[in-house]
Amino acid sequence: MPETKDLKSRWKDVLVALKYLFKPSNATNNAPKKILDQETVEKELEEFAKIKGYSAEDPNFDLDKFQAEFTQYLKDKNYTFKAIDTSLIPVENLNDGNVLTSLKNVRKITEDLNDNVTELSVFLDTTKMMPGLVCYVVEKIAPTQKKPYVTYRPTPRVITSIHDNGVNGGTIFFTYNHKLSKSQNFEGVYSVVSEEEAIYSPLTKEHADYICKLLNIQSKQVYIKHMKELAKQKQIAQHVK
Repeated sequence: MPETKDLKSRWKDVLVALKYLFKPSNATNNAPKKILDQETVEKELEEFAKIKGYSAEDPNFDLDKFQAEFTQYLKDKNYTFKAIDTSLIPVENLNDGNVLTSLKNVRKITEDLNDNVTELSVFLDTTKMMPGLVCYVVEKIAPTQKKPYVTYRPTPRVITSIHDNGVNGGTIFFTYNHKLSKSQNFEGVYSVVSEEEAIYSPLTKEHADYICKLLNIQSKQVYIKHMKELAKQKQIAQHVK
């Protein structure tokens, strides 16, 4: 009997590019498409492995061949991919907002927070992304009188082009960033212009939210620490006087 449990545990690797390989069959099929969600994929993956006798522990296991055959298997069963995004690492047994809510009590940035990353939905393989997709980046907000320290917020970006930088198979993403421009001819008149292309790393909304919260905590704590040191110095100076 094949080791279907092992196959199930690595189904995320198997499905990385499946979304882009899954195209409607040329054969005429007027039957309604069946929605392929995450739970169904796992069940079909186990069933397919049993039928074909695949084992993930096989030293000659061919992931590309397995993926191609599994794709055709799903096509033949008349599935559609509308309900699944194979570019993302699925999150299991996570209560909505649990990770972000837990940061409210964080007073110090430490490596103990690294465990939270495994509970976030993140892009698994950005090489499968394409122009026109929407993702998120971390945007810096300059200090203000209300918040005299730099803050961060997740901001949506539209991918306009992708370039292979030739380094470790890496990919560079480009987008256009917009800003307000004040008219030189008419006072109080503004327009939105496009800045030059900006390079960035694409994040999911959840991942971007998490990073921004960590950076905001760190920035605020640095400011608070500095202000406490100044207050302490003033107290020492007054005591000396």
